Amino acid sequence: MKVISKFLGLSLVLSIAFSSCGKAINEQLKKEMETIKSQCPIDHGQGVMMTDVNFYDKEKILEYIISIEGIETFDDVQKEEIRKSIIEELSSNEESLLSTLSLKMILKQGYSIRYIYTDTDDNVLTEIILSEKDLP
Repeated sequence: MKVISKFLGLSLVLSIAFSSCGKAINEQLKKEMETIKSQCPIDHGQGVMMTDVNFYDKEKILEYIISIEGIETFDDVQKEEIRKSIIEELSSNEESLLSTLSLKMILKQGYSIRYIYTDTDDNVLTEIILSEKDLP
């Protein structure tokens, strides 16, 4: 459960601002991801650190790489609980403090969001990929 609480706060922070549609969205996302990348690593407290972000334009993927201190493995139950909490946050129609539009809207534009969780030695613990089909 401690792991879940770390991700709830982090998922709120991972919203991105953009203000228009189509190609303009793509350009705005690229710009926002570059800004976030320049700020990495970003300490989210409680041993959670966003170490990198990537934007794969052609594949329409926003990728977040998150390091977690003190976690050596994720079992399927933990992974599913984290996935559900992220989906719940993404499903909210409320805007976050950092965005003018929710990540839900980004997913509805055909983008995917990939979360790669690593230990502090950069060993991949698990990967979660979300797309519009994951929204309720």
